[in-house]
Amino acid sequence: MPEWNLSEHGDNKEQTWGLDIGRLFPKYEVFWREHVVPLTCRVLNASNIRLRPSVPKHFSSLASSHYAVFKHLARSHDILTSSRLSDSGSLVYEFYSRLWSVEHRTKKLHNASNEILRRYDRVHIPDIKARVGRFGDSDFGREYDDTFEAIKGYRHYTQHQYEPITFDGKVPKVEKLEEYDDLVALSHLLAEKNRDQILNEDFVDAHIRGATDLARLESLLDRIWGVILREFQEMEHLEKYRADQVIVTGEDIAFCRSMRFLVSSGSASFSGSEPLASGTASIWTEEL
Repeated sequence: MPEWNLSEHGDNKEQTWGLDIGRLFPKYEVFWREHVVPLTCRVLNASNIRLRPSVPKHFSSLASSHYAVFKHLARSHDILTSSRLSDSGSLVYEFYSRLWSVEHRTKKLHNASNEILRRYDRVHIPDIKARVGRFGDSDFGREYDDTFEAIKGYRHYTQHQYEPITFDGKVPKVEKLEEYDDLVALSHLLAEKNRDQILNEDFVDAHIRGATDLARLESLLDRIWGVILREFQEMEHLEKYRADQVIVTGEDIAFCRSMRFLVSSGSASFSGSEPLASGTASIWTEEL
């Protein structure tokens, strides 16, 4: 078996953004290698990266939620790389919506991994912060709340109000959004003699703020994934789990070896679908 890695064996998004995300979130690839790859067709056909059709729900939920987190992070990196957040209020909304969605998908992974532990072990912790904290990471709960509170501030404001005021590449700090919620407020600011001081106190570079929030989030995720990896490695019935991961049926063999289900190597897309190779069936399923 080859040493599976995202750069060579991931899908388009994973090959494009795996290294960037892996700088602060390296355990994504570790988890993918140990707990996602064995569920895919790669074990039968290295060029077919899809989940085998016989994979049971408790395994597919784990793989799907894991990948969904990556998709949101990849698009966030794409936004920061291709433009500056201050160029468009709609980008601020999309960027922070992606980060906010990561929490939802992380909770799904938390629940899916707990279901694995329920089946192959006897210990599973319903609360994600208590789950990480029990391994001695006493600061995790506070940092988790602080990280998502900042993300929520920008995401909710841009969803329920409108695009945040921007000036010279800066946006109001999250706690100052309501003070600068119309153009008149900005006009008053610009008329102030000490406007530069106020800008420095009340505003922040949008791009730097976004990159900082993304980095904090990825570091946080790495700690969560690290705990899940440790729990899985210590499962009472680990050998049974490993055996169940690689059960292959006749349906799997037919599906995985069929050229009809292979995708092209076209550029990554965030539209919700990927281009299919010429002559393939007009279907699409999540790549993992």
